Amino acid sequence: MKALFNFSVAILLLANVSWSQTIQLSHKNQYDEIGLFDMYHNGWAIVKKDKHLGFIDYEGKEVVPPVYDEIDLFDMYRNGWAMVKKDKHLGFIDYEGKEVVPTIYDEIELFDMNHSSWAIVKKGKHLGFIDYEGKEVVPPIYDEIELFDMYHSGWVMVKKDKHLGFIDYEGKEVVPTIYDEIELFDMYQSGWAMVKKGKNVGFIDYRGKEVIPLEYRNADDAIKWYNNLKNK
Repeated sequence: MKALFNFSVAILLLANVSWSQTIQLSHKNQYDEIGLFDMYHNGWAIVKKDKHLGFIDYEGKEVVPPVYDEIDLFDMYRNGWAMVKKDKHLGFIDYEGKEVVPTIYDEIELFDMNHSSWAIVKKGKHLGFIDYEGKEVVPPIYDEIELFDMYHSGWVMVKKDKHLGFIDYEGKEVVPTIYDEIELFDMYQSGWAMVKKGKNVGFIDYRGKEVIPLEYRNADDAIKWYNNLKNK
């Protein structure tokens, strides 16, 4: 059985090589190089023309024009997608040859690392998120993005122009990036986090609402004001 299996594999490989050679002969003046079929995607072969890469199918049809500087293997970042590079920028193509994420990003991280079905993208020096559909759910406008759920379930702290805020699982900015510091929730009072802007402190709650304005020099004075107001 082992010998039969190896013989079958050899026949398939020879058939692939033979088919590639046939395609190469028929397209010898069109492309500089033609790879083996099925190495990247079933029924496709990578082609090279003037230092750029694309794909043709079994019929010799150009399913992805040779416009990319680099093409990664399919399914490494997301099932059915392959990362591509063009003019030093990254994006994705799918099994149909469609560019599902335009080649506009300097870096793209793995999906599901920070948020289920999202991947961090970097454009210039700024960060954002794309989703499984290739949609930019959070535009790349932030200098830093922490991990979700570190401060509050469903939220992630972001930094923009040296100021802090929060976005949620839907990509909405639930706390604007206006604070110099934000403490952990529940340290001073349940459901609250102390925020600081300049020399003044206040508090926000789980809704992102500023429950104590930024008018106090320390947390104790802020909470004392709130308790007095509540007892009136």
